[in-house]
Amino acid sequence: MTQPPEEPPVLSFLELRGLHDATLSRHQRGELALGEDLDSVLRRLATGALLYEAPSERSAIAGWIDHWRRVSEQMRTRAHAAPTPPAEPNVDPPAAQQCPFPGVRPFERHQSNLFFGRDALIDEIVKHLQVHSERALTLIGPAGSGKTSLIEAGIIPAMADCREPAVPPRTLVVTPGPRPLLVLANALNSRQPHEDAQHFAQKSDHALHLARTMAGSKVLIIDQLEELVTRCQDEQERRAFGQVLVDLTSDAEAQTQVIVALDSRHEAAVGAIDSLSVLLNSRPIRMPSLDAVQLRDAITRPDPELCWPESMVDDWLEALVGHPESLVLTQHLICNLWHRRVGNQIPDSAVAEYGNPIGGLVHSAERCFQRLLAEEQRSMERLLERLVSRNAEGQIQRCITLRSTLRGVDDPSRVDRVLEQMIQAQLVGSRPIERDAEVQLSLNTLITSWPRLVTWTERWKHHINLREELTDAIARWQTRGERPRDLVAKSTAEQLASLSSLSPRGRQFLRLSMGQERKNRSGAIIRIALVAALAFALFAATAWFRLSDVQNQLHLAKGLAAQLRHELSDATAKRTRAEIELQHARTVAQDKSKAADDVRRQLDKKVMRTTKLSDELEMTRERLRGNLIQKGRTQLEHLDALVSLSELAVTREFMPNLATGQLKTPAYSTERAKRIKTLTKTLRTQLKWYDTAINSKHRKRDKASLARFQQLRAQLKSLKVRLSWVERRANRLPQLRTVVLDAVDSYDPVADLMEASGTSRSTLLRMLRNENELRLKTTTKALKAAFRKPNRRAAAFNELGKLAYQVHQYPRASQLFGQASRYSARSKERAVYASNRVRAILAQSRRVTGRARIELLKMAAKSLERMRARPPLSGELEFDVQQALSQAQVQLWSRTRK
Repeated sequence: MTQPPEEPPVLSFLELRGLHDATLSRHQRGELALGEDLDSVLRRLATGALLYEAPSERSAIAGWIDHWRRVSEQMRTRAHAAPTPPAEPNVDPPAAQQCPFPGVRPFERHQSNLFFGRDALIDEIVKHLQVHSERALTLIGPAGSGKTSLIEAGIIPAMADCREPAVPPRTLVVTPGPRPLLVLANALNSRQPHEDAQHFAQKSDHALHLARTMAGSKVLIIDQLEELVTRCQDEQERRAFGQVLVDLTSDAEAQTQVIVALDSRHEAAVGAIDSLSVLLNSRPIRMPSLDAVQLRDAITRPDPELCWPESMVDDWLEALVGHPESLVLTQHLICNLWHRRVGNQIPDSAVAEYGNPIGGLVHSAERCFQRLLAEEQRSMERLLERLVSRNAEGQIQRCITLRSTLRGVDDPSRVDRVLEQMIQAQLVGSRPIERDAEVQLSLNTLITSWPRLVTWTERWKHHINLREELTDAIARWQTRGERPRDLVAKSTAEQLASLSSLSPRGRQFLRLSMGQERKNRSGAIIRIALVAALAFALFAATAWFRLSDVQNQLHLAKGLAAQLRHELSDATAKRTRAEIELQHARTVAQDKSKAADDVRRQLDKKVMRTTKLSDELEMTRERLRGNLIQKGRTQLEHLDALVSLSELAVTREFMPNLATGQLKTPAYSTERAKRIKTLTKTLRTQLKWYDTAINSKHRKRDKASLARFQQLRAQLKSLKVRLSWVERRANRLPQLRTVVLDAVDSYDPVADLMEASGTSRSTLLRMLRNENELRLKTTTKALKAAFRKPNRRAAAFNELGKLAYQVHQYPRASQLFGQASRYSARSKERAVYASNRVRAILAQSRRVTGRARIELLKMAAKSLERMRARPPLSGELEFDVQQALSQAQVQLWSRTRK
């Protein structure tokens, strides 16, 4: 009979730990067989328990022996209940022997058949993405609610199963981390991820280009979006990452749908990023906690053959319903109980040992801690201190820490062993990244439920605050290019150096801060000394310059005093001369004032006599005007008879007078010329006196007298012109009457006006008499249309103006005569039409008084100025206008004086 091989001697406690860890790994993979393998492990562990006398080492070895004895009992019970056939080499264990519960780890895609409790939520999300073709969707839920498991084992397999096309969409799952743009560039198959990440930060079109180059539709899933604000320190990179996501959802050619998973605690912070606010509000889906039915499905459906006590399940449901981490707590407890099962039953001892899910988590943590050595327990305490942080509300929560940072807390090999024990106990999770790994506590419930950790966190509060301050300072220093001025002060560095465990980066930062403080102090001393020396030099230079300025100012003041004394004597002499000249000027002024008063009194007397004479002239003019009005009425009756073609009422001799603008008889012209001669003689006498009074050397010139003199001179000039014009007209009147008598038989202007305006004679006269019904624009348009030739049109306007003048519509007549002058092409006829317009303006001025009359007369005077080249046609009018203007100015002056 062969003897069993002799066991190798146990040399150290570390070998026993390695034996235990290797056996545990074999047991989890299902490679541990009942018999020699397990018995050999127990014997070697028992030998080690006898050899080592340290209490911590003996306690840890005793715990390992108890564990493997329970495992041996379970394996024997299963062997008696259902004999297991011998295992074949290189064959995986059957599915029933593989644990269907992942524990605290998220579900993976190949475990979608084991993921239960979220069926309704999965159907809703898939409906939004595939049926409604939503381009963006936001999944919001508390930490530990199973968002990652829902994405990996729920949404992605469901989308792949219900896609109608043969090619399913390509799924890209990324976690932002500290450099989100670099992670996104790797996800989009970038060949140069670092360069593309820089392009993303500058222009988001580059990401669209990469997405378009990837064939087919894509589903981009951003898990743990809260890391964008908790781990990424670059504000510009945050905004660029959000803008890339928005552009991917809005670009149809990119064929990309975006799903975002966000921790509800950081929803406000992420929403504050401008580029992400629209994306978060597009289609938010709140992830509720599992209810009782969903929790029961998550417990019982993954392994239907396993029998769960109903009372135990009901107790779990009562404790976990509404808990944010209910799914993960349940999976952790079920995973531990599944490994303790006997056949398809859960032993009561195992249920009593773990209790409810929260108690099971606490039991696992305490058991892991007790199995460690004293040095390892202290290392575990330091590790847990680095795996928690304080949030904005002041609460302790889990945080992500790099494994390289944790290795700097204690001995690296000891830290690695403790981390492996914590990972196997499912207290922490590890995720590999580029050249490192991220470590995080599995659940936040462990911080609030494990009494030992609660006690530690109370003791760590001050250290946690210091560590958060140190972390922020280091991040700010690195973000700004590690500038010396961004280091902390020496007092702050000394306070931060009191932390029990510092990373190499933290120690370097504090060392540089203290060194920079010394440099700053030395530099400050040197600067103070330089400033003091410079101040002294400036003071000395200023004092010297001030002394020289005072001396210069004293010398200048002496010179100014002498100059002022000389100027004072000159000023006194000038004042004496000025007083003498002022007295002489006062005497001369008094004499001149007396002489001016005498001249003013004489001029006032002359003005009064002139005003009296002007009033007499106005009375005479009014009397003559009354005679002319009476004569005009008689002539108007003849005109009406002429318009109505009544041959009985009109004689042939009177028709030329009417047709030629009411020319005066020779007798009337001769009599008027006599009156003008008399008035001219009177004005000459007045001008002679005024000229003598104004040009006198011993009399003061008065402005009013000078103005009156100018008016009288203008009147005299107009009277002379008018006298010559009346004499010439009296001589030409017989020939003009003969010409008009010959022209009357062949021309009827009234008939032309009727034809041009399209109205009857009575209507035409009524339009001219009634001011409200006169449509000057309509008549003007009709005349323009009727008479194409300008001369004919001008003649028609002239005749129409004469009719308006006869019915005393002087403004209308003035406008019509102006139109006639405008369309006339012959200078002689244009002068006649302009004269008619001046007569109409003169007649209109007699109806108004004051300044309005003066303005109208000035308008007529301006027209006469343009007609001075034709004195035979405008002399009489100029006399009338100048006489009326002079009278109006005299009246206005007398009223103003009164």
